[in-house]
Amino acid sequence: LLNNLLLGFAAFVVFAGTVYPLISRGIARRQISLGASFFNHSFAPIGILLVLLIGGCTLVPWGVIEGRKLAGRFRSPLLVSLALFAVIGVLMIPGKAGGSRSAALLISIVLGACAFAVGSIALDLIRAVAGYKRGRDIGVPAALWRILTRNRRKYAAQLVHLAVALSVIGITGSTGLDIS
Repeated sequence: LLNNLLLGFAAFVVFAGTVYPLISRGIARRQISLGASFFNHSFAPIGILLVLLIGGCTLVPWGVIEGRKLAGRFRSPLLVSLALFAVIGVLMIPGKAGGSRSAALLISIVLGACAFAVGSIALDLIRAVAGYKRGRDIGVPAALWRILTRNRRKYAAQLVHLAVALSVIGITGSTGLDIS
């Protein structure tokens, strides 16, 4: 539900950003244009929330779960993403990240969120393989194949979520690390 609300809000931002210049020209008789920076600034928080939601929903099972067990599921991906956030934050040179510290911070946050999502998906798959192997004399590739073919919907959705996270990494790299 929350992801649909975020995507609906993103569609509204695109609609508003597209229609606003037309309305302002008709009412105020002035030409106003919203450039790429409007959409970049508008979509950064939405994208971060969506990627965090992808990672978080991967870790939360259906039904009731004990608080400690849920915290344990979040621990590893969260630590990996925080470590990556810190490393990127230290290594980012403000001059190479759009010329400002705020751009370097935003890039660190986005890549940390993507690390959380990718780590959550990987951890879920590792847990599933380990659970399937338990009590069976089977190798990792065979266990992985059986898991992927038995629950195709779940892992197809995770593949799409992985693609979204990797796309966000690519978009961040292509727009945020513009080195002239």
